[in-house]
Parts: sequence; structure tokens; C-alpha cells
Amino acid sequence: MNTIVPHSLKKEEVMTNRFAMMFATLLAVTPLVCNEEIGVQEVQVYFSPRDRVDEKLISLIEKEPTSIKAAVYCLTHRGVIKALMDAQKRGVKVEIVIDRYTIRSRAPLKRMAQTGMMIHVWDPQVKPTSDKNQPSLMHNKFCILSGQGVTWTGSFNFTSEGSMVNQENVVLLRDEKSKTMFEEQFAKIRKEGCRSWADYLSNPPKKQKKKQS
Repeated sequence: MNTIVPHSLKKEEVMTNRFAMMFATLLAVTPLVCNEEIGVQEVQVYFSPRDRVDEKLISLIEKEPTSIKAAVYCLTHRGVIKALMDAQKRGVKVEIVIDRYTIRSRAPLKRMAQTGMMIHVWDPQVKPTSDKNQPSLMHNKFCILSGQGVTWTGSFNFTSEGSMVNQENVVLLRDEKSKTMFEEQFAKIRKEGCRSWADYLSNPPKKQKKKQS
């Protein structure tokens, strides 16, 4: 397996305990886990629009031999969608969690589902937040490429605007422990608030009526 060369960080820097602990904190894990060393072997950092992060993601998807799990708020980038579909067709197990926002783009999702790809829609029960009854968002933007031992995360939505227009960041982590943490979070999201894409379309949530004051 080829070694990834960090884009803007020296390897000696990313190997320090301080840097590893900082990334553990960014992963929003429990305080106990935050104090553990996650042993990041290598890190790559990219920024859009200067680094064409969409092309880098597509390249990783095309190289993945075994499994892809992605939890992303908005998935509309045609190139990324095609790469995921091609991966599923060549035998890679592809599983996606999307927010309700992406459901507006039904045609691409239908084509993805026809390949056998597992697509889950984040649709939690509405719970009171402060003075409003407002459902939570599935606002993650991460992708686990198991065969390469790579976890992709950051602010980048899988959209053309996210790569070509918006100011976004991407961090690639290459280590088993952080990959496991993201896999556990993916499973938690899927279990706690998701429905299958087909079920969501068949039984869309009813819009709540606003209470009259």
C-alpha cells in the first residue's frame, strides 16, 4: 500500500502526542477517549476551492477495494455519485447516510439504489430544542474507506459548490483507531435515527402544523 504524503503538514508534526490529542478532541468523542492517544500515522489537510477536493475524494473512491461508509449532509456532486455507483458495481460494499435535505434530489438517489447501494435517510423524531420543536440535522461530512485505512472528514459537503465555490476544509486521517471511532459513530447514527431510502419515499414525514399563539 502506498504511503500518503501529508499535503501541508510534516510527518514529524502529526506524530506528536499533542497533535493526536487535538484531533481526538475534534472528533467530538467522550472525555475519556479524548485523553487517549489515537496514534495518527499520517494526516493530509486540504482546502477548497484551491485544492479541488472533489477530485481527491473521487480518486480515493476509485481506489477503494472493499468498503465505503459515508455520512454526508448533502450529496449532489455528479462525479462523486458516479464514483460511488461504479464502486458498488465492481463489488465494493457502499453504504450511505444522508440528511433529509438530499432527498430533494431523488433521481440520482434512485440510480444509486438500483445498483444495490444501501442508502439511509436521517429522519429522527422531533424533539423539543429550546423553545422550538425542530428536528436535528445529520450534519456530518465524513467517509470511511476501509480497504485503504483512510477516514475523510471536514466541512466539505459532497457538492460542486463545496469544491469549486465555498471555503471548505478536508482532513484525511490514516490510523485504525480513528477509523474505528468513525465506524462506531456511523453505526450509531444509522441505528438511532435512520430509515431506508425506499421507506422514506413511501412514507414521508408529515409536516407539523404551526401552533397558533
